[in-house]
Amino acid sequence: MKATGVIPDHVAFVAIIYACSHSGLVEEGLACFDQMKKDYNLEPRIEHYACVVDLLSRSGLISKAEKFICSMPLKPDASIWGCLLSACRSSGIIEVAERVSERILELKSNDTGRIEIERRLYMFGTGDKFFEQFEEVNKLLGIISGLMAKEGYVTVLRYVLHDVEEDEKRDMLCGHSERLAISFGLLNTKPSLGARSPDQK
Repeated sequence: MKATGVIPDHVAFVAIIYACSHSGLVEEGLACFDQMKKDYNLEPRIEHYACVVDLLSRSGLISKAEKFICSMPLKPDASIWGCLLSACRSSGIIEVAERVSERILELKSNDTGRIEIERRLYMFGTGDKFFEQFEEVNKLLGIISGLMAKEGYVTVLRYVLHDVEEDEKRDMLCGHSERLAISFGLLNTKPSLGARSPDQK
């Protein structure tokens, strides 16, 4: 982009840092994040912080990711903590996982989908893309949405209170935290096992 003289915007930086995350380019991703404000006078948004947490977490830098979250000028939401929790689970770092779980529960967010599978708690935020099996969950959501549409279900866009385009409103409803949790549960439970909401008695 520099070579062509194109000035990156907020969306471009999300894509760049996200790409670095999936390529294991930690230093490059962090450098891009720093350049946002330093070189382009762009204030990082919550999604950019989420990308950095994903970048660090995927590379096994759990402690650094936790410190990064705690130093954020913005209040981290459940999806950011959930990204770190997923990494802790994969790495087997129980101590950090327990702290992160407490943080998520303290938020008491109505926008957090939670599901328990074999006594393990998984949490998702609306629009969350930074967790293992996202591609599989997203594909299943598309299948479920298609089946619902065939049965006559119509998305009620007025329930999305954000001032965004209609296509984005549909994406937000499709990626609602509870739908993510249910789809994740369907993918990860055998017919003989059960998945339940932690709120169920």
